[in-house]
Amino acid sequence: MKKILNTLLIAVAVLALAACSTVKSTVSKTADLGRYKYVAIVNTDQRTIPPEQMEYNILIFDAIESSGLQLVSDLASAQLSNEELKKLLVAHYGVPNLNGKDVITVTFTDYMSGRPIATFHGKKALGITQKQKIEGAIKNVGTQIGNAFRGK
Repeated sequence: MKKILNTLLIAVAVLALAACSTVKSTVSKTADLGRYKYVAIVNTDQRTIPPEQMEYNILIFDAIESSGLQLVSDLASAQLSNEELKKLLVAHYGVPNLNGKDVITVTFTDYMSGRPIATFHGKKALGITQKQKIEGAIKNVGTQIGNAFRGK
């Protein structure tokens, strides 16, 4: 009986740990992620971002850039040719309020059509501190983005 109880306890712990670090992605069935080369990140108004969350924005930019997409600013995207604009995505992201939502979300939209083509959600990962949990979620989302855009 003790052995069954221990096994059950371990199974519950494993399920709880897996639930704490869930990453969910949705990619449009018609999207060809390999055709995109550029990404413009649109929610970059530094004045509206609480200082304690700025470091998370840096990590999100790093995660998106590590996907192989080339970051371009709004100003630089205006200088792209029509052919380059066809390869441009617009990224929106959400960083949780430290006392609020527990999900990091990054959504990519085709610049020319305005159609969302992919979104990635990462729940706070395991960690002792709030900072460790959010950084883990960003890392998980970054891995998913990289895998999606590099075809893994």
